Amino acid sequence: MAFQRFDRESSYNWAEIKMIGSHPLRQFLGVNGERISISGIFYPHYRGKLSHMSDLRAMGAAGIPYRLIAADSDRAQNLGRWIFKSVKDGRTIFTSDGRPLKVDFTIELESYVQDL
Repeated sequence: MAFQRFDRESSYNWAEIKMIGSHPLRQFLGVNGERISISGIFYPHYRGKLSHMSDLRAMGAAGIPYRLIAADSDRAQNLGRWIFKSVKDGRTIFTSDGRPLKVDFTIELESYVQDL
């Protein structure tokens, strides 16, 4: 299933130490987990199947991390292991028997770090 948008967010953890009569000091505590949001649209009557959404939900319900490989025009890149946080889809433009002709989807992932 192809996607139209890939967003990656990195965040960092800083503690604030309040000071009397001065600006607060900041202390770096480390890197927070990363998040990825993948979204797109597919047309089941043309390309893709509605069962793809069920497959993604089953992967999330399995409760295990998956390796994410991103491909660009030059090479594939191993982005490490990720867990599913949510799978969302919206269905529009229905046939007379109720089948959707357009499905938009969003998959939210978070980075997985193995316990030490």
